[in-house]
Amino acid sequence: MKKNTVLQAGVWNTIANFVLKGISFVTTFIFANLLNTAEYGVVSTFFTYVSIFTLFVGLNLHSTIMIARIDYEKDYNQYLSSIITLALIAGMIVLGGSLFFKGPLESFLEIDIFKIILLIIIAFCQFAVEYKQMINAADFKYKNNLFLSFAVSLGNIVFSLLFICIFLKEQKVFGRILGAYLVVIILGIIIIAGILMQGKTFIKTEYWKYGLKLSLPNLIHSVSNLAMSQFDRIAIKKLVDDSAVGLYSLISNFGLIVQILWNSINTVWVPWLYRQLKEENKENIIQKSNWYIAGFSILTVMCQAVLPDFVRLCPPEYHSSASLVFPIILGGYFIFLYSFPVNLQFYYKKNKYIAAGTTLAAIINIVTNLIFIPIWGYQAAAYTTLVAYVFLFVFHWILVTYIHKINFYQLKTFIVSIVLVCSVSLIFMVIRDMLILKYSIVFIFCILMIIWIVKNRQMLLELIGREKKK
Repeated sequence: MKKNTVLQAGVWNTIANFVLKGISFVTTFIFANLLNTAEYGVVSTFFTYVSIFTLFVGLNLHSTIMIARIDYEKDYNQYLSSIITLALIAGMIVLGGSLFFKGPLESFLEIDIFKIILLIIIAFCQFAVEYKQMINAADFKYKNNLFLSFAVSLGNIVFSLLFICIFLKEQKVFGRILGAYLVVIILGIIIIAGILMQGKTFIKTEYWKYGLKLSLPNLIHSVSNLAMSQFDRIAIKKLVDDSAVGLYSLISNFGLIVQILWNSINTVWVPWLYRQLKEENKENIIQKSNWYIAGFSILTVMCQAVLPDFVRLCPPEYHSSASLVFPIILGGYFIFLYSFPVNLQFYYKKNKYIAAGTTLAAIINIVTNLIFIPIWGYQAAAYTTLVAYVFLFVFHWILVTYIHKINFYQLKTFIVSIVLVCSVSLIFMVIRDMLILKYSIVFIFCILMIIWIVKNRQMLLELIGREKKK
């Protein structure tokens, strides 16, 4: 694969990811004004269930595609069709089990059997879309992925608005759910049929053993990640009510902006980092990492200042939860920080404890949610999740420093950045309603950001592979 093709794929995937997440953020305001807090909460909980069931109906088998593209290069299409057949069987088992345990499942999920069946169909079609996106990524077909992503995103918005405002005005919750996933269902069916017809191989135990050997260990890691990001909504639904889920879910969408920024930048940062590690340019990595942390810290505190004010665009019942933006953004900041030690673990293939760290963090998140939500209400979930992400950073820092002994980053840089970001965040929390003072500080940070960009323009060019020849 040509270097330019790889570079184009990386850059366009980064841009597409940022644009699509931006569209999703904008729609938050639309649906917050069309649904009341209880309806918004029911929809958010259903979306959480889809995420959970997607993992189990597909057994995380899409994660094997990148490696299989190399190991089964000559019979790649046969591998793909056989593996999606295995996923179909897993999906049927999940469906059969759901029908057999209909009563307990309806009671726990608090939805009827019709919606449970719809949930499983959606989950499998969602898996099929992710499966195809992984195939496209393995073949560097970034334009195909752009089409899929935009089709799903725009279909979500258009059909949800049509159902909520015109066709299902009396059933807004069902209209939002159906609108969100109608395109996913259609695309999923087309993708499954296409893969099966192209590969024409359905049952082959060699492929199944290979796929399961790779996917099942990753499944534990994926479940733990999902528990970190989604369990709080289920806990709030069970321990408080749907309105509280709605309030928390909407504010979580605001706080996720920091994670969107990190995901977009990390797509470009990691390939550069691995090239530098291969060439053993550790001094260059330390220098660039310090500036990277400084720049992202400025972005984080600017988000802390600005994003709570966006809540004013939502109905008044959401305004009281605006303060939760602060701990949620800090959680995203610690995800950014923990990526530094984790990237070293992946490069040096010291990754056998990564799943253990995520699992422990998920357990901390679950236990603290169950303890503190009944005491302090749904607001506690934002802080318990922050504590779990802080633990994740500390856990991986200790691993790379004292167990694997592969860490060369300067601890001082991380401590200073954490103290400064937390301090400035606390200041913004206190002066949240003092708009003139707050935006005067934001203006100063904007100047600092411009200075940072100017001083680091060469690094930015280097990250996207356009460094000028010396």
